[in-house]
Parts: sequence; C-alpha cells; structure tokens
Amino acid sequence: MLEFDSWKKFARLTNKQKKLLHMANQAKLQSFHTASMYHFGILIPCNHKHGVELDQLHGNHLWRKSEVTELDSIDEYNTFHDVGKGTTPNGYKKIQYHIIYAVKHDLGRKAKLVADGNITETPLTSVYSSVVSLPGLRLCLFLAELNQLEAWSTDIGIPILNPTLTKKCMSLLVMSLIS
Repeated sequence: MLEFDSWKKFARLTNKQKKLLHMANQAKLQSFHTASMYHFGILIPCNHKHGVELDQLHGNHLWRKSEVTELDSIDEYNTFHDVGKGTTPNGYKKIQYHIIYAVKHDLGRKAKLVADGNITETPLTSVYSSVVSLPGLRLCLFLAELNQLEAWSTDIGIPILNPTLTKKCMSLLVMSLIS
C-alpha cells in the first residue's frame, strides 16, 4: 500500500522503524559480547587480566593454575617452535590466538589456548571434530552390556587431534602468562 499517494508519507516512517530495529538488535549483540558469563555459578574471566583479578578477589590461584597447566602441556608436546621475535619468516603465516576459560563439572577451572581460525582459510580435508553425545554413549554401553563386552573410559587431558599443519603458521606466544 505504500505505493499509493495517500500512503507515501508513511514510507519514511517504516524506513525509520527498520533502522531503529536494526540499531536495537546491534545493541543487544554488543551487550551479549560484553556481558559477564557464569558456569555452575562461577564467574568466567574474559581474559588473563580478569582471571588474575578473580584469583586475587577469591584468595586463590585456580585460574592461574589452569593457565599454567595448559601452557605446560603445550610445551610438553612441543606444539610451538621459537623462531625469534620480530617479523614473520618467509613461508609462514602469522595467526592470532587467545585463551578461553571454563568451569568443569567438578568445579575445576579450565583454560584453553585457541587459535583464531576465523582469519585462515578452511582446509578442504579433516575439518570435522566430533563430540560424544550422551545418547550415543548410552547406546554404546547398552550394546557392550548385551554382548558381554568390557567398557573402558578415559579422559584426554590435551586432545591434539591434528598436530601437523598443511601450511606453515607462526604464533608469538606471550610467555608473561607463566612468569
């Protein structure tokens, strides 16, 4: 109806309403990214500095220990090789990284160093990483029971599934986290 002469004056109002709704949705998204997150009633730090502040506030070193554990396990598996500080060597691509935090079911703290994969091209091979679902686990245990099979379980501390890369990448690891 906005094409009719008597309704054309309302066209501007609808455009303003669309713009207003768009601005409101953008504000919601922004507040979602900056809002505090809780897991099991425990405040999750948004970065290293916030984690240190939370440790000082609670009088413990739980977030710090989780960071050190993660970085020690990365060192143990020789994930990174130091090529020096400065420019990126020829044939390598610089990638960014950050630490994400979580609380485990036993209220233990977990820190994970992750690369910002959104800035690299998606490889055409081996991009699927599965997670075991509870119904899938129940089905496996049911089948094991039916066939009198022994079921074993384990916990993998640092699951590095594909340690080799098809392209050379370089990440400058900030060692101030472990000092």
